[in-house]
Parts: sequence; C-alpha cells; structure tokens
Amino acid sequence: MPISFYRLASLSEKNVQQDQRKVEDISGSNRPSELEKDFCAFFDEDRVDACIAMQTEYSRNDGDFVDIYYPRLACLILETAYEQAKEVHEAFSYTFKEITNIMMNNSPWFGQELWTARKLHMEGNWPLFYTFYFNTPLWGEGSDSLKDVVDEMHLAMKEVAPTCNVETLTQVIKQISYLKWEKWCEDDKTCKFSPCENILNALQKYIFACIKLTWRMVTQMPPMKLEYHSSQFNKDIHKKVSRVPEETRRLTKKDQGEDIRCYLWPGLQDGGGRRIRQAEVLCKLKQK
Repeated sequence: MPISFYRLASLSEKNVQQDQRKVEDISGSNRPSELEKDFCAFFDEDRVDACIAMQTEYSRNDGDFVDIYYPRLACLILETAYEQAKEVHEAFSYTFKEITNIMMNNSPWFGQELWTARKLHMEGNWPLFYTFYFNTPLWGEGSDSLKDVVDEMHLAMKEVAPTCNVETLTQVIKQISYLKWEKWCEDDKTCKFSPCENILNALQKYIFACIKLTWRMVTQMPPMKLEYHSSQFNKDIHKKVSRVPEETRRLTKKDQGEDIRCYLWPGLQDGGGRRIRQAEVLCKLKQK
C-alpha cells in the first residue's frame, strides 16, 4: 500500500480528533452528545433547584421573582462560570505551550539535572523531590512548534474534564457574579431583586455545578459555546418567555417586540455555531 495512503489516514484521524462535532469517540468520557443531554437536564434540574434555593432564602414567591429574577440570576451565574472557564482554559493552554517548548529545547539540561538529583538522593544527600522553575511571559501567542503535542494535550483535557478539580474556581465566580448582579440592578431600575451575599452562599452547590458543566464545554474540540450577547431577537436561536416584570398581567409573546431585555437562560451552540438549544429571552414591549 502506498505511503501516501498512511499519511492521508493519519491526517484524517487528526482532523477527526480536533473536530468532534459530527464524529465522536463513543468510548470517550466527555462526549459532545452526552454533554448536550446534560445541558438540557441542567436546565430542568440544577437550575430549578437553584431557583427554589433563592426563593427559600429571599422569601419572595410573587410573579416577578419566580418568573424573572430567580431565573435571571441562575442564568447570570452560568454565564459567569462559562466566561471564567474559557479564560482559565486559554491561560492553561498558553502556559502548556510555553513550558513544553522550554523543556523540549532544553531537554538535555533538564535530564541532567534530574539524573544528578537522583544520584545524590541514592547517596542520601538529596530529598525525594526536585523543583524546576519556569519563567514565561504572561501573554503571547505561545509556541506552535509542537502542535501535535498540544493537540494531544487538548484531547486529554477533554477526556479528564468530568473529573477535573474545578473547586478552586467557585469563589472567584461567586465574587464576579455578585458584581454583575449589582450592575444588573443599576442598569435596570425596575429590578427589585437586591444583591445579597446570603443567596450566593446558598447557591454554592449550583455555582460548583455550573463550573463543572462549563469546563466540560470549553474543553470540547472545538469548544462548545453559550449564546447570551444578542440585542435583537432571532427566532432561530431565541425563544421568548411570556412575562414582563413591570406588568401585573401575563402577556403573550405577541406583546413583546424584537429588542431583547435580558436572557433568562443562554443558548447552547457547537464550535461551529450550530444551534443545539435555543436561549430563553425576555423582550421589551412593543411600542404602541
């Protein structure tokens, strides 16, 4: 069989690994199809539990709080977890590229250092561990000289994502969510849902679940996306809810215009922008 065939087969396998939107490893632990199902279940289960916890803590069960404020805060926390997961994933990928490049270019020195430390340890003159120090820029493009190694790292990250320790991210997500909650109330003068630390403390389990879910999303190849930035309604990716906060009667979707007031739940898209689940939005009333 010609060598070109094996080269083509190898390239095809790499392309499948790097883009698993249509073809996935059925033995994988973080499959896109399973993540899609888990995202839908998250809406029906974790999100509802979070809204119940808010209602218990805030002691308000009237329409605006149940229909708008509690779902909006749950949505805001998920958005924050997603943004943090993306930034942390990018930072780790960059760091891995830089450190791997340093180690490969200086592999004889690293090997010699460890060999010497092992020899001294056997003689009783060195502890069991050896510490290497790395200096890398905080920002940059990162080295592309070891692309295959980096691609394999991303694939490994995707597989271990469900069991990865993300607990260290929960505190910063809670802090950022509180700041966004404050800004929400500043921007929307009709909002009666004042920021409260006790509520975020009561949502600790939900915050942790959000980062677990979004970490699995950003480690997909290519990463899945949350859609929550549109200002105009698009029926292909949005779904209107039938309630507006300043009204006392329930209004139908026909009463709402095309300008989005806020998201009550973000939409889910694959790495190419294909809609997986519509976002739930609240639109402003039509001008009469």
